[in-house]
Amino acid sequence: MPRRLLLLVASCAFFCSSRLLSAEEKIPAERVVPSKSILFVSIPDFQELRTRYEDSIFATFWNDPELKILRDALSEQWDEFARELKTETGLVAEDLLSLPQGEIAVAISRAGRGKIGWAALIDFGDQEDVVDDVLAAAEKALQENDFQRESREVEGTRITFFSLGNTQFGWFTRDGFLAIGMEIEVLASLLVRWDGKHDDVLAERDVYQQVMNRCWRGEEEPAVRWFVDPMLFVQTLVESSENAFQQATVMAMLPQLGVDRIRGVGGTLDIATEKYELVNESLFIIEPPIGGVLQMLRGDAVVQPVPSWVRADAIGFHSINWDLAGAYESARTMVDLFQGPGALDRIIEELADDEAGPKIHFKKDLVDNLTGQIQMAVGADDTDEDELLSESLEISPNTVIALTLRDSRRMQDLLESLGRLEGSPLAARTFQGQSIYEFHVGASPFRPGFAIAEGRLFFSPKSQRLEEVLRGGEGHPRLRDSAALRRLQSEAPEQVSVWGVERLGPQLQRDISQLLSMLTGNRRVLNDDPLADFDAEAFSKKYPLDRLYYIVPDPRGAYWKDYIPRRAP
Repeated sequence: MPRRLLLLVASCAFFCSSRLLSAEEKIPAERVVPSKSILFVSIPDFQELRTRYEDSIFATFWNDPELKILRDALSEQWDEFARELKTETGLVAEDLLSLPQGEIAVAISRAGRGKIGWAALIDFGDQEDVVDDVLAAAEKALQENDFQRESREVEGTRITFFSLGNTQFGWFTRDGFLAIGMEIEVLASLLVRWDGKHDDVLAERDVYQQVMNRCWRGEEEPAVRWFVDPMLFVQTLVESSENAFQQATVMAMLPQLGVDRIRGVGGTLDIATEKYELVNESLFIIEPPIGGVLQMLRGDAVVQPVPSWVRADAIGFHSINWDLAGAYESARTMVDLFQGPGALDRIIEELADDEAGPKIHFKKDLVDNLTGQIQMAVGADDTDEDELLSESLEISPNTVIALTLRDSRRMQDLLESLGRLEGSPLAARTFQGQSIYEFHVGASPFRPGFAIAEGRLFFSPKSQRLEEVLRGGEGHPRLRDSAALRRLQSEAPEQVSVWGVERLGPQLQRDISQLLSMLTGNRRVLNDDPLADFDAEAFSKKYPLDRLYYIVPDPRGAYWKDYIPRRAP
């Protein structure tokens, strides 16, 4: 794409990311976009969002003197973009920033059979002169790049659009709104619903109403509303194929897989509320009965306490109650569906009887011996070797995963038998009278390992962490005794299917360093690192961004909530 056109597209994309809602009489976008929208995202009141942001811990964090180097790097990138934008298009970046005056919304919708288009609505208020300049520059750039200009009048409003091959890009302005998008049919669909009284709009769709009723119960608008219809996207994608047999085959498979029961997923996001620095609520709606691959994701809500072996300084803890037996039966049904009756059982038996194999029966030795209770604790990487291993594995070496067992002795026998196999990399060592089974592969100072204790099978990429587990957490403060955790959990139900807590502060140094490296083009050298003196521990104590999330079954599917509590003044 030519440079000038690319800058214009980037400008439009920027508009879509910084939308405002102003006057109450404005018709909300959810009452204008079609009911069968594939995706919808709206920021109802950007000025209110900006005000809340300035009152949040995120603004304090961003304005911290220690992050000046990062702010300067981003400022350089922005100044370069602004110079190129003005040179190539004549537009002033600061004018673009002043444009939004109301709600910004983006919708992806069907533009006909097998066709998808998008549209963005931007309430520009009294910034008509800025809009005129933007559109004039865009029109000039499009025509210079061989786009053919056309126009069409719909409901008394003229849509200007440009075509090049199968690509269409256009816009219209009406009642203080700028609408831009791909595919004229999508833009026209907004105009026929412009009065907000049409029945065929997203706001009138039952599944969208269910999502918003569950995820937004306050009087004030949330910072963001969103909704996705996955099945409509799949259907449109399938229709785009010119192979009728392929279309029929895929559509016939969807009910067999159970994914045709998905009705939609959506939610709300808010910041700096009375109770939360950040809160996100989502609802995944599935029409019963749930089956197929979706059955593999089920789990009942139960009490899931933090075990004693998890240290208080863990940067993350996650707990899942998974219906493993149901997931296995669902997997067997899926395999048999495509491979014939009894296919999965036959494969498992053949692997178990293979004289050259480990003689493990996947169903009897593993699946039947696991309850489905899974826990994972992540400790901070506290050595240079830890960080190197984290990068190679893309997982902290201080991670410990625990699987609850039905029969610990049976699992112990299985590990011992694996260790006795000729050429096995698994070798046992004793720690305080208990066995740790390590993988001896390569020259790494760390060895992945297993251990069995407290009725669980433990695994860690760094078997030294298993020593702490076998000590039962003795010698360290425990997460379950943490006052901070109790505060986080006070907002969550006692019984959940999945829950977790994350200390975001200790992750700041790595994330900031990576962002700075990207912005400076990796021009830094080790001896001249502007963040070399950055004290992550001290910084994280100033900004205790502790996040908790949980998932619970809902009569309509599953409900997800995650939040960072409001910090004390």
